[in-house]
Amino acid sequence: MAESKVPTLDAGGKVFDKHLPARLGESELSTTFVPMAGTVSPTVMKDSTDTRPGVFEWINDAPNGTLFHMLIGANATKTSTWIMTIGGDNPGNGFLWNAKTQGVGVKIDQNATVTGSDSYGLQVTQMNANSPAAFFATNVDGAADTMRLFATDNVVSPTQNLLHVMVDSSVTAGRIRAADGVIDWKRDIQTFGSSFRSRPDSLDADASTHHLFMDSNGWEVDSASGSAGQWWVGKIARDGWNMKFQGSQGFGGRGGTGTVLSTLITIGYGGKLSFFDAAPVSKPTAVPVTAAGVHAALVTLGLIAS
Repeated sequence: MAESKVPTLDAGGKVFDKHLPARLGESELSTTFVPMAGTVSPTVMKDSTDTRPGVFEWINDAPNGTLFHMLIGANATKTSTWIMTIGGDNPGNGFLWNAKTQGVGVKIDQNATVTGSDSYGLQVTQMNANSPAAFFATNVDGAADTMRLFATDNVVSPTQNLLHVMVDSSVTAGRIRAADGVIDWKRDIQTFGSSFRSRPDSLDADASTHHLFMDSNGWEVDSASGSAGQWWVGKIARDGWNMKFQGSQGFGGRGGTGTVLSTLITIGYGGKLSFFDAAPVSKPTAVPVTAAGVHAALVTLGLIAS
């Protein structure tokens, strides 16, 4: 007759593992599987001598569904409950999504059921003076966009923003409108020897690019001539109290290089005016109604030579 085995209780009334197979014993389970870890004494799952590329490797080979589905319960709080946290207490990295084929690495759906303006799909808080809080790099020539902000055809409201820049919790510095891509900016834009550019959508060469330069001397417009490296140059320049409207005597390079600018009109302090780089003067008065009188006035203004 076969021996009948029943569970044995220990002194505390708990089932003792006397009759369990050795492979399910306490020591074997602790060696083979992960012991229960806690925040008081966390378990080191991959120590400094472990040369394995990874501790876990699970494959989701199903046509749909997930390996893990974790939920926040009804008693959780928005300010202090997290499904997962990672502590970077020592040098090392957090997550790596090694994209090798089609798929989305990280996807966030901000559903319509979210209420309030402070529930973010992604929040990055910068508290460090040395490293950027977010870093995006393009590392190959001809690569696709490193970042793309996209508004579908469903977005038609001119007040809906694709990008909204705030200087504090209440003041808007600028925005890019989602419906038409228009940039609304309420703060200064500062450049250092650079230009604002304009060109047709279908052309991407210098021969079709127009430039606007601004510096301490004034504003310069370089209009594309259709030939590479050649622009028609015009400039509004400051010269002390005077403002000079200048044009090039021939084609110039970008930024007015390689050409001589001639002053066509000068507006001086106190409502004075002149032409062709003559010294600005006040409006001629009491001009004799004679050929000589008109000639003298025109010479004074610089419209004709003496």
